[in-house]
Amino acid sequence: MKKAVGKNRKLKEKVKEVDFTTPDVVVGKYAQRDPAIPKTRITLYLDNDVLAYFKRRAAQRHAAPYQTQVNNELRAVMERDTTGRASPYEALVNDEAFITAVAAKLATRSKEQARK
Repeated sequence: MKKAVGKNRKLKEKVKEVDFTTPDVVVGKYAQRDPAIPKTRITLYLDNDVLAYFKRRAAQRHAAPYQTQVNNELRAVMERDTTGRASPYEALVNDEAFITAVAAKLATRSKEQARK
């Protein structure tokens, strides 16, 4: 029993040092959740290589569990999506510099084809 008490004491010391401003914070092997952000248990099929990638990352020292890492990556994608849609091309279509560059490339290509 003394061994478990020692582990709990160490965990409590680590918790005092952790910044809880992010939704998931790793303390030891366990993620401490922000109770204001509810979680839902689901079944999700992932490609084997994707799962292996996150499990390798999670195996590194002081790394968050792989489920937390997957959640954080999905949250980052969600927060970057300012259009409300999941289209990866939406930002490019609205990027004037990109459209100008494509137009210049097409003009150059048209001139090259006209010479042939």
